[in-house]
Amino acid sequence: MACPRTYNFRTFCAPFGPRLKACYKVIANWGGHMADHNSDHHFGLAVSLSIEALKALLLLNGGAATALIALTDKTQGTVPYGPAVAAFGFGAFLTVVAFACGYFSQLAYANHRFAHDHEQDGKNAHVNHLRWQRGAIVCVVLAFVAWVLGMLLALCATPLR
Repeated sequence: MACPRTYNFRTFCAPFGPRLKACYKVIANWGGHMADHNSDHHFGLAVSLSIEALKALLLLNGGAATALIALTDKTQGTVPYGPAVAAFGFGAFLTVVAFACGYFSQLAYANHRFAHDHEQDGKNAHVNHLRWQRGAIVCVVLAFVAWVLGMLLALCATPLR
């Protein structure tokens, strides 16, 4: 049984008798390679969550554009949803650009980690990582703004009954 992280680990581990030494060893290893493993795990979770957020943003923009196109027909007197569809389309495009920026950001980050692990200078790769990361964040924010703008344009174009 591994001893959990606690500030009073001697008191906690005392009933384990012969396992006390193993318990101390587990606690001593918490700061070393296990911290790297945990940070990599949390980094992987953050990447997964950001991918899911980008998918949701693409679904919001693309789904709204598709729905408005389906509502619009070619007859006289239909609601002009063109500007709203353009805003949603632009938001979907920005989301795809954010996916690409995220990919290049992760590529630059991997190059930085590779250079760091092999004791080479990876400063340029880290700078590129930050540039691509900022680009992805800007694209995500603008895609969300485009979604809000598209919603407002669609609302303004819809006649009140």
